[in-house]
Amino acid sequence: MESELERFHGQNMQLELNIDELRQKLKASEKETLRERQKVRLKTHLLPRDAVLARYVLSLCVCPSVCLSVRHNSQAGTVPKRLNI
Repeated sequence: MESELERFHGQNMQLELNIDELRQKLKASEKETLRERQKVRLKTHLLPRDAVLARYVLSLCVCPSVCLSVRHNSQAGTVPKRLNI
């Protein structure tokens, strides 16, 4: 009877250790999943910013030609048109 009780106690301790180990693995995988979801969210949130940045860069590229045309038109005495960029 005493030996059977010790055997059950040993098995119970081993099962508790296995449960704790599995809980730690589950917690680690949940953290990893959360990190991956946050990365995906950041990538999707960056897309509109990239579009704004691309528009800004494009307007910077167009700016010298606009400035030259305004200077050319002002020297010719004409009023420059308004540009929608």
